[in-house]
Amino acid sequence: MYSFRGGMQTLPDEMAKKLRERPNVEISTGSKVVAARVGATGKAQIEVDGGRVIESDHVVNTLPLHSMQGVFGSDQTPMLDHTPYSSVVVVNLTYQGKGRTPVDGFGYLVPRASQHESRALGVVFDSCALPEQDTCDVTRVTVMLGGPRFKELFGSKDVEAEAKLLALDTVQRELGIRGDALDVHVTVGTQCIPTYTTGYVDRLQQMHEWTKRQLNGRMSLVGAAYGGPAVPQCVNHARTHVCDHLNLDTLSQSPQCVSGLEEIIKAFDLPA
Repeated sequence: MYSFRGGMQTLPDEMAKKLRERPNVEISTGSKVVAARVGATGKAQIEVDGGRVIESDHVVNTLPLHSMQGVFGSDQTPMLDHTPYSSVVVVNLTYQGKGRTPVDGFGYLVPRASQHESRALGVVFDSCALPEQDTCDVTRVTVMLGGPRFKELFGSKDVEAEAKLLALDTVQRELGIRGDALDVHVTVGTQCIPTYTTGYVDRLQQMHEWTKRQLNGRMSLVGAAYGGPAVPQCVNHARTHVCDHLNLDTLSQSPQCVSGLEEIIKAFDLPA
């Protein structure tokens, strides 16, 4: 587990800052991808809502699988239809005083077999795992809620208000931390965690072959749907792909014909 003194948001903020300093980089946000195709010049073209078309020598596709539906027309692959996503609510709680968790450690995750005993997916003891982030005499914990039980827990309720109540109750019942929290911060991640269901490895192999055919070999994939949804896994996957499998010097000359899934496929002993 790793983080930064200012939290994980530091990572994308600093990356964006450094990239904006480069004259050959343009960052466009808030646009939905509606289509991907090969242009008249043989390069990849990405169309976003509003009709703008971005042309590129190579596309690294980080879209969630559910956002890729329809982008490539009728050419689909089973991975797009058989990877359900879950919504997760993260509640950060801060309490007065140090050492208020019953034990020192990372925290705990609740197995599905025990979900009748807890309404949380798990609790992270932030002040134990990342004490450098504590700037005063406090105890910080993070309660994770939702996942496959999102609809059961929240239904049509106000998600943020209900999550706050559930998190405070979880901490009191399961950790014995009582009293008012100094700060409560709720973050809702909608359809953010992919579930690797039965048959995932076979579908991953099909996704690998499908991707190499797209945009005349000018597209590859990275993201939470391949090889693990955690931030460290996603960062490592992206870095390995760019450093070991893309030849940046020849992008404009010829298609790369790599999927981005080579290392993951290899780990499953599948043909790449």
